[in-house]
Amino acid sequence: SIAMCDADDAAKRAAPKGFDAAANARVEKKLDMLRTPEQRKRIEDKVERLELEQMVRDEGLDAIPEAVSERMMKRMLTSLGIPLVIGVGAFIGFVIAARVYDITIRPTTVAATTQLIFALALAGITYGPLSASWDEEREGSFFGFAEVGKNIDSLLESIKSSPK
Repeated sequence: SIAMCDADDAAKRAAPKGFDAAANARVEKKLDMLRTPEQRKRIEDKVERLELEQMVRDEGLDAIPEAVSERMMKRMLTSLGIPLVIGVGAFIGFVIAARVYDITIRPTTVAATTQLIFALALAGITYGPLSASWDEEREGSFFGFAEVGKNIDSLLESIKSSPK
């Protein structure tokens, strides 16, 4: 089976100068006879993976549906934007407190507070897509707590099943 697949692939490729497609197929067949079972298995797995990837591309299954993409973007902008605005507001508040009201605030307090808020904004970039429902037909919950667990499981499963 793999020998035939390799031979077919070899015949489809342009034959080297001085060889025709049939001669190229014969060379590929002889090479296959020299391969170990492990090498044949690796080639077979690679061919199967390439065929599956091509099917996914042909069927359009590798694209995120528009509704899901918009839902992810809306949640990401919200979970990023709110802490970002609060962080900038906190910094401006510290400046106003120091300049207008002459309140002494340690620089480490200002830095730690704004960095913590900006870290929440950074976490929001990840939380947004994970909290959105990845089902095109289902909107999901308001905060997305129910979806996060399912989406993390789905993400980990796809990482485990991806080729090394």
